[in-house]
Amino acid sequence: MSNSNLILGYDPKCKLYKREQTKGRIMWYISYYLPNTKRVQRPIHHNLKEAKKILRLKELQLIQNNFDSKDLLKLENFLPKKEKPKRLTIENGLQLYFEVTESRKTKNTHYNDKNAITRYFDFFRRSGKKFLDEISFLDVQLLIRSLDKSSKSEATIKNAVTMVKKVYNCLIDELKLLKCEKPVSTKISLPKKNGLVRNRLASDVEISALLNTRDLNLKSIHSVSPLKEIVSFILFTGARLSEVLHAEWSDFDLDNGIWKIRIKPSCPTRFKVGWAPKWNKARDVVLFTEVIDLLRSLNKVSSFGNVPVRDNNGTIVNHETYSANFVFPKKEIVKLENGDREIQYSRVDSVKTAWKSLKKRAGVTNLQIKDLRTYFNYKLKTYYGFSSKEAGSYIGNSKEVNDLHYTPISQEVIRHKMNLFPLGKVIGSPVDKELLN
Repeated sequence: MSNSNLILGYDPKCKLYKREQTKGRIMWYISYYLPNTKRVQRPIHHNLKEAKKILRLKELQLIQNNFDSKDLLKLENFLPKKEKPKRLTIENGLQLYFEVTESRKTKNTHYNDKNAITRYFDFFRRSGKKFLDEISFLDVQLLIRSLDKSSKSEATIKNAVTMVKKVYNCLIDELKLLKCEKPVSTKISLPKKNGLVRNRLASDVEISALLNTRDLNLKSIHSVSPLKEIVSFILFTGARLSEVLHAEWSDFDLDNGIWKIRIKPSCPTRFKVGWAPKWNKARDVVLFTEVIDLLRSLNKVSSFGNVPVRDNNGTIVNHETYSANFVFPKKEIVKLENGDREIQYSRVDSVKTAWKSLKKRAGVTNLQIKDLRTYFNYKLKTYYGFSSKEAGSYIGNSKEVNDLHYTPISQEVIRHKMNLFPLGKVIGSPVDKELLN
């Protein structure tokens, strides 16, 4: 341990003396006094020449107030204790980040960000990192490589880098709690794949396979989500999954064929009481006849949603139950205390497992739930002649977002349009009205 402030009046002098050990062996000892007047005696070497070198080195260290562990034991509380610089562990740093940013985000966004950030920083933990200032530019590059080898999309990899960057920006620039170089810089290169926008258009064969796949044998299943109905509803409306899972019977006017998507302050979600559409943007959806028929075929049942109760630290300590009238609730067979069984209907929180099972039975791969929304948008524009603005308004997007994210290119449709008119009669010729008819 080194003390940068020299102790005034302390002039250490080291002396050598020898002691004879068994079988005539000699051991040289060093003797000196510490600033608190306590004497230290310790063996240093069998050879006199080497012992003298160590003595000179020790005197120099003592003059500089550089005391080793044995000296510090003798000094006890004589030297003022130096405060160790505080280093933020990964665990403590992330906890601070989550607490500071929680109020800026919706419950859903905060939940998803927390899971994602924890997962990315777990990669650094597994590589032996304990403190945030240990994570380097190279470590972030290794994270990118790991995600790339796991076949993650370009958008997912970019999001991972952005998440890591946000944590350091908050702790270094905003909170001033961390003093180190940011491991994420503008020089980081991301692997180039198929672009940041997913360009997957489900084929008619795949959609048909999903719709015609049989349901599982539900007799032995204690909990089941109505995924087939959910998939059909998304394919017939282009709705977001969250809009479907929180749809309630009171949102629909089936006589006039209207679905009113609104902010619902009393709707129980998996995060809180109260649900709102994306961007808090309400819209009326004019329903196709097939959607109305689907809804009329469903049974209206009493349902509920469990909402977490959290303490001051944000930890879930309990759940409260709120009644609802969900259109697509989960069916559960619950065993009561008296041994009887009761059927209950509750909010669907996730369809991941059921969706994976449905795809496997249908023989469909590399398809996401949101691809059904893209497929519906494609049909609106291709078969019904909806403009990007009209289709976007229907499914709840702006024209720009609809063009960028929900309008994949179909080579089949391009070829069909090319075959509508002979090119030789189009190039350099006036419009032939007979061709157009």
